[in-house]
Amino acid sequence: MDRYKETFDTWNKVARLYQEKFMDLDLYDDTYDTFCDEVNIENATILEIGCGPGNITKYILNKRPDFIIDGIDISPNMIELAKTNNPTADCDKTYDFSFWISIVL
Repeated sequence: MDRYKETFDTWNKVARLYQEKFMDLDLYDDTYDTFCDEVNIENATILEIGCGPGNITKYILNKRPDFIIDGIDISPNMIELAKTNNPTADCDKTYDFSFWISIVL
């Protein structure tokens, strides 16, 4: 068994519950506001890795509708929710590989 399969399957199973609990969570809104204020590029293209049901994308697009956001997630159910919650975002892409480097501005 793939050692990550259980994790992937779990996120897929809890997608709707996660949406119900966290779609309107405002705990990190100050961080998202700062991000929106600091990006001084109109129509900036952004990749959200681990977009879940699209809660962060939705918040950011409400503040900055000019942003072009692509969202990816390991859970197909999360992607379906993200597409429903953010019809202007692109959550359909798939990738063969990805990596993530955290950079603090």
